[in-house]
This record gives sequence, structure tokens and C-alpha cells, in this order.
Amino acid sequence: MDLIRALGRNWIESSVTDIASELADNVRPATAPQHLKLEPCTGRLSHTRNHNHPQRRPLSIPDAHRVLRELARARPDAALTLHGKGDPLAHPKAIDLLHLAGECGIGAVHLRTELLHEIDLDALLEARPAVISVDCHARSPELYRDLTGLDHLGVVHERLTALLKGAMSAGAYGLPATIVVPRIAKRDASLHELPDFYDGASGRSRS
Repeated sequence: MDLIRALGRNWIESSVTDIASELADNVRPATAPQHLKLEPCTGRLSHTRNHNHPQRRPLSIPDAHRVLRELARARPDAALTLHGKGDPLAHPKAIDLLHLAGECGIGAVHLRTELLHEIDLDALLEARPAVISVDCHARSPELYRDLTGLDHLGVVHERLTALLKGAMSAGAYGLPATIVVPRIAKRDASLHELPDFYDGASGRSRS
């Protein structure tokens, strides 16, 4: 409520820059969240979400720096999730945002993505997010196509496999440097695929 009051009567029309500025000015130890969800951009390639939502400019690096620096100062144990209406990897400086979070002192960063955008996977892992959640949406190519409007499940699986291998190679003592988590939403269309999806993700085989 304090943020809305600070933005004024037209708060619903406030830009990302205005919101970031107010957050930076008003974050205090007593009120700073331990977990912040930040939306870097509103763009995405799939059609799984309502495309009529307002389109905003991507979060700028200076604005992100201001918010993350103040958050880390207020809460040294703070965690950050990069996710929202858009896919964080659609942000033109997605890797820079991940590095920035670490430089500002954010304890753990969670990136949630569909892995549909072209990106250097090695550079992504080198930015050391604690967790990367990958929205796979479906197990079968047919359902994936129906849900997303794209025929890219094979590409997503290839990138997911590369991330899993890369995270394990960069880790130590048998633990991955980054935890990579395949996800599937529980919806009517995908209910029949849930058991096989989770068995496949865990490495179990169904008899």
C-alpha cells in the first residue's frame, strides 16, 4: 500500500522506471521482502499466456541495480526470482541481470524460463543462478504445440539436457552448480502426461 500511495492516483499506469525508483527509495530493513519476484520484461515466444497484457519496456540495468542493491542491503538473506508475464531470457541483457544480482549481494537467484530464446547456455550457467526452472508445458510434441503454438519441444529438450549436463560438470562433490528443474503445469489438457513427465524428470521408468 505504501508503494501505491507513493506512486499516486495513477499508479496503475506507472512505468517500470517509476516503480523501480520508488522501491529503491522505500525499501527498509523492517519491510523488505526476503523473496522478491522481479519481471525483467513482458515479451515471450509462446502463446501460453494472455497476449493482451500491457507491454512494457524491459527493465533497465540501472533500475535493476538500484532495486537489487537496496534489497541486498536491507535483507542480506534475500532471494530473487526472475519471472513474470514475459520470459526473463527475452530480456536483451538477461545474463547481465543475473551477474548484477550476484554483484549486489543477492543470496540466491531463481530464473524461470521456457528456454525458447537463443542464448549462450555456458554463459547462463557461468552467471551462477541457484535454480533454473524450465517450463516444458507438456511431454508430447502434439500437446506442446497445442498449448504454446510452437513446434519447439525438441529444441527445449536439447537445451534442457545441455543445462543439466553443464550444471553437473560445473559442480563439485556430486552436486550441480545450479539446480535445473523441469516443470509442467497441472491443467486439464496435460493431466494424462503428468506421471510420465515426472518419472522421466526423476530418471525413473514406469513398468
